[in-house]
Amino acid sequence: MIRRRLNYLGFLLRVITLLLPLFAFAIAGYIRFGSGLIPLVSTDVDARDYFGLLFYATLV
Repeated sequence: MIRRRLNYLGFLLRVITLLLPLFAFAIAGYIRFGSGLIPLVSTDVDARDYFGLLFYATLV
């Protein structure tokens, strides 16, 4: 019983660790584009570049 719980917690910790880049990019994207704290200079945003960087950060 305890061993199963420890394995489950280890799995959850591993999943959360692997999702940290996604959370960081989501928060940064909200601050940059959604909150209005940083004024937008241009509206040309290529989402492919951001997802490429997210994919690279996740792999590294």
